Amino acid sequence: MSAIATSRKLTSALVIAVAFVVMTSYAAVQVVAQHDANRAIQSIKSAIMEFALGDTGAYSKVTVTIGREGFEKALASADAKTPIIASFISSTDYESVLADHPISVKTTAIYSNPDPVAQVVLARILSEHGRLSVVQSPISLSITRSIDPSTVNVIEHPSSIQQLLRKLNGTDLFVVFPDASTLNSGNVRYVIRSLYRQGAALVGYSEKITSIGGLASVYPARYAMLSELEKTMQQYGQTGQLPDPTFVDDVEVSVNQRLATSLGFSGLHEGELERIVERELGFTQ
Repeated sequence: MSAIATSRKLTSALVIAVAFVVMTSYAAVQVVAQHDANRAIQSIKSAIMEFALGDTGAYSKVTVTIGREGFEKALASADAKTPIIASFISSTDYESVLADHPISVKTTAIYSNPDPVAQVVLARILSEHGRLSVVQSPISLSITRSIDPSTVNVIEHPSSIQQLLRKLNGTDLFVVFPDASTLNSGNVRYVIRSLYRQGAALVGYSEKITSIGGLASVYPARYAMLSELEKTMQQYGQTGQLPDPTFVDDVEVSVNQRLATSLGFSGLHEGELERIVERELGFTQ
């Protein structure tokens, strides 16, 4: 999806949010954000805060959090009567924070990472007959369990990066998840360079991973996460029930064209890859 198209869709989603506010009145919506939220998230925070001018319905008191830190803060000060909707948080961070805060407050989440199956689908499109590998760690266990083990090589959590690279020998594409115990800012570039020397590459879950040297990534469209948040708030306001945590169906794909050319991949058009991934997952007809 082009930057222009994304911008138009995000603007449309913001208009929808404001329209929802205009139609209602007197909501009790609290927003808790993490300190390092970037400008894009800050703009969405502003949009969410507009809900404070509206009324989500009979069940109007709700806390919306942005990022892991925001969710942690809300849980630390939560009361059992005010539900929490966590946004812009990965599925692994959401589960980890809940495990560390065993309280009775109702919570749900709109995940910032894609359905992991979408990542495997993208990897298989890129390398139809190649060897795909994923790491299964205590953090990523719920993710890897959702993937058909016959479609990927599952590597048990390595004790070191060197052990990881040895286990990745023979891999064509390494599908990575939001799991700092495996890949983090301190080692990801080293892993990317090492894989390149083996003729392999990463398939990630964010545009950032593509920009620092991954081959490609699939991730939720930002406007779609905002739209999902609006639907979640409306559902709670009307029924008093929070839906289950969810991955966003509408995804975007970014490709590192320079790396793709170097590794022998050609004709990787991001828009077409998005359509194929969504079709394979049944998101579109």
